[in-house]
Amino acid sequence: SSVFVKGEYAYVASEEDQGLQIIDISNPASPTGMGQVEVMGTTSLTSVFVQGNYAYIVSESDDGLQVIDISVATNPIKEGSLADTDALALEGASSIFVQGNYAYIASYAEDGFQVIGISNPTHPTGVASLRDEGSDDGLALRGATSVFVQGSYAYVASDEGLQVIALGDNNVYGLDVGALEASSVQRDNHAQFNNYVDVQVGLSVGSSAKIDRSLSVGKNLIDTDGDIGTAGQLLSSTRSGTHWFDLTNSLVTVPSIEAAGELTDDGGSFELERATSVFVQGKYAYVASEADDGFQVIDISDPINPTGVGSLTDDGISGSLALAGAQSVFVQGNYAYVTSKVDNGLQVIDISDPYNPTGVGSLTDDGSLALFGAQSVFVQGNYAYVTANLERGFQVIDISNPSDPRGVASLRDEGSDDALALEGAA
Repeated sequence: SSVFVKGEYAYVASEEDQGLQIIDISNPASPTGMGQVEVMGTTSLTSVFVQGNYAYIVSESDDGLQVIDISVATNPIKEGSLADTDALALEGASSIFVQGNYAYIASYAEDGFQVIGISNPTHPTGVASLRDEGSDDGLALRGATSVFVQGSYAYVASDEGLQVIALGDNNVYGLDVGALEASSVQRDNHAQFNNYVDVQVGLSVGSSAKIDRSLSVGKNLIDTDGDIGTAGQLLSSTRSGTHWFDLTNSLVTVPSIEAAGELTDDGGSFELERATSVFVQGKYAYVASEADDGFQVIDISDPINPTGVGSLTDDGISGSLALAGAQSVFVQGNYAYVTSKVDNGLQVIDISDPYNPTGVGSLTDDGSLALFGAQSVFVQGNYAYVTANLERGFQVIDISNPSDPRGVASLRDEGSDDALALEGAA
C-alpha cells in the first residue's frame, strides 16, 4: 500500500478505482483532487513511487508494473508497462522503490525480488531477479511485502522478517537482460529474446537462440553447428526471443543481485512476524510488523549481519499505543510514523535512541477523520499524509508537535460521480 508525496502533489494508488489519483497539497488545509488515470485492468494497485516526471505503480492482481507520465498533474498519461512472465518475479507485486535507472520490486506471491530497467520509461525491462525457493535456500523472501533501497543494498520486508540484498554490476552474459548494446555478441549456450533483434555485424550462438517474432542480421547469422544464413533469413525454428536489442555500440553492464544478510522473527525476540513495511535511514532499518502489532529497529551497519536492537509492541491492554495491525512506516529525523489498520490511526515514535524507541503521540479515527483502515503514510516537512482503504480516504496530519499530531484536512471518495479515485486507497 502506498502514497507518495513530491513537492506540491500527493500521488495515491487506489485499489478499487484501479487508478492513480493526483492531489494538490500546496495548501495542506485544503487538499484538492487533480488528475487521475485508470492504471490496470483489475484491482489491488499496491504501491506507487515517483521519480522525475514519472510515477511507477505495481499491481498485486495484474502482476506487473505501469509507468505513468505525470508531467501534467491534471492529465496523467500511461506510458510503458511490464507484466509477469516465467522469466520475471512479478507475481503479486507488492512494493516498488525507484533509484536512478532501475526500479526494485518486492513480489508477495512470487516470494521474490525483481530489478527492472527504466532508462526508457516507455519500455521497462526485467534485468535480474531473486526468488525464495524454500526454507533451506538462505533467503527470507517468503511473502515479500516492502522494499527500500539505500546505496548498494536493497532491504526487503517479508512474512519472515528482513532480507538484505547486495546490488552490484555484472556483464550481460549470465543475466536476463532487457537492453543490450554491442557491436558483436557471442553466447555459448542459450539466448532468448521476446521481441525484435537487430544485429549490424554478426551474431554467434554456440547452442540455440529463440526468436518469437523476427531477426534482422546485417551480415551473417552463424550457428556453431555449421548453419549460415544471410540478412533477413531465419534458419531454424529453435531460435527465439523477447525484448528489443540494439546491438550496435559497446557491451554494457547490468545489475547483479545476491543475498547478503537476513534477520527473521524467532517467535519472541523480534517484532518481525509478517513484516509489512521497511524504511531505511542511515545505519538503521525500521520495520512495521502486522502480526506482532509492533515496530522493530535493526542495525544494518553490517549488511551481512543485521542485528535487532530496540522494538515497541502494542499490548492491546494499556491503550497507550496505536500499533495494532501495523502497516506502513516512514522515518523523518528522530521520529518514525507508523499506521495502524486496526487502531485506525497513526503512531509517532521517538527513535533518537534506537535501542529504546518510545511512543510519543498518536492520532486515531474519531469519525471526523479519514483514518478508518489506515494503510500508508508519507511524511514531508510538518505534515504526514495517510491513506485509509476502508475510509476510501486521504488524511493530512499536522506533526509539527510529534507528541500531539492533529488532523488538518481530508478527502474521501464518496462515489462514482465525485471526480476522485480514492476507493480502496492503498
